[in-house]
Amino acid sequence: MTRQELNSAVRYFSRPISMLAASALLCLAMPLQAADFFVTVNSDVNSGACTASVCSLRDAILAANNTAGPSTIHLGSGNYSVSIVGGGENEGLVGDFDVKGDLTIIGEGIEKTSIGTTQLYEQIIDVAAGGRLRLEQLSIGIGLRSGSFGDGDVAATRLELFDVTAGRFNGPGNTIVAKGNLQIDRSTVQVAAFSPGQAAIVFSGGDLDISNTGVSWGEIGLRVDLTPDGNARIANSFLIRSSGSASDPCGSLRITGGQHVSILGSQVDSRTSQGLSGACITSPDVAIINSAFTAGPYYNKALSIAAATATVRNSTVAGSLSFGSGTLSLDQVTVGSNISYAGEGPVAIERLGNALITVSNSAIIGKCIGATVALGNNVESPGDTCGLPASS
Repeated sequence: MTRQELNSAVRYFSRPISMLAASALLCLAMPLQAADFFVTVNSDVNSGACTASVCSLRDAILAANNTAGPSTIHLGSGNYSVSIVGGGENEGLVGDFDVKGDLTIIGEGIEKTSIGTTQLYEQIIDVAAGGRLRLEQLSIGIGLRSGSFGDGDVAATRLELFDVTAGRFNGPGNTIVAKGNLQIDRSTVQVAAFSPGQAAIVFSGGDLDISNTGVSWGEIGLRVDLTPDGNARIANSFLIRSSGSASDPCGSLRITGGQHVSILGSQVDSRTSQGLSGACITSPDVAIINSAFTAGPYYNKALSIAAATATVRNSTVAGSLSFGSGTLSLDQVTVGSNISYAGEGPVAIERLGNALITVSNSAIIGKCIGATVALGNNVESPGDTCGLPASS
């Protein structure tokens, strides 16, 4: 064989090898393809497959669990309820719907599509640790949980609600119990029938983002326990009408831990009784801007903060504000009340321990407990318990 023939042979045989290698690399680089499932029956059946003729919500979830990559389930109008009796298993064959992968469920609107249950001793939907569930344009009853079963990474668990009403139908337990990450937008979360200890949302994890959402009723409105590196953001939302209890004295809102908490353009209104507080926040860094906090009709405590650094700006605290730990800056704030509760008299600001509170461009209604530092342009009424200089 001549050198020219040898070179031609090498080019010929090396070409498909290179093409195969390139194709293999391309396949590895391509993302997994998404799968779509269309539910055709409202009844809860386990037919073993999701076909064009028969596909229940349970069938579709089981099929999605066995599909690599993200999946989307499309629901029509009507109610899709858990009705297959069973509990204590996490395969989704009986009892609640168990989600194990990356799943989106889309309905036709909160007034048209709903997911409920006739099995009141379990959840409606349970998301495995490390899984992701996104609900869109539907209503769901009480019993949505994530990150509580399976051997996946709990910190990576995600629950997302967009255009959803949760807790619309009666049931025991908490409406949402989520771990890892929780995002809610343009939604309503409520406790339909009040019972002692019942909560709208209980969250523990690293990232909480609630916006354009209403949270209401129950003894417990929103309870958040952040990981040390966690963050919580509540924006343009309403947390209202939760009562609190002796075991958990913060009515509509309690946040602990994390790195940073921000409340923006939101309203927190409680129904607390004597000795309880409407909202309690304990975190290293807290920012409250363009928001309002209202005490319950039976007591004067509206907001309690413990933070290394906290800022409340352009906001209203209709009731007392207590602060401990570090430095609190109040600017363009109206705080206090002229209502006397249980004979204690109206209290506006309560400083705990060695905390430093600075006040500017604000109105203080009621007395101060503990010294504050006035930075100017303030009004206090009645009396002079806050130690504001005449020039202030």
